[in-house]
Amino acid sequence: MNQADDPSQRVIAQYAALKRRFSIFTLILIFALALIIGAVAFSDPRSGYLLGLPLAWVLPGSVALVGLIGTALSLKYWRCPACGKYMGGVWFMRHCPRCGVRLRP
Repeated sequence: MNQADDPSQRVIAQYAALKRRFSIFTLILIFALALIIGAVAFSDPRSGYLLGLPLAWVLPGSVALVGLIGTALSLKYWRCPACGKYMGGVWFMRHCPRCGVRLRP
């Protein structure tokens, strides 16, 4: 049997690709949040507004929005490549908590 045909190697490769995509997505969300924090930090506090919104709403609202986006995408896409079930919030797992398939070599 060829290594590329081995189902366990396919699952490991799919999990590695999924983890890579989520790492990139997490970095993008952190960068977006850093931009918002920077905009709040360098805005004019005397005006009290940023892009027409009160400064007191911008930071908590943006953190909540980033959190909701991250949670929704995690629930939708952070699935085991073998069984398709949600894998939970553990990042460094070796096996799927639902079906037990090996995810890392």
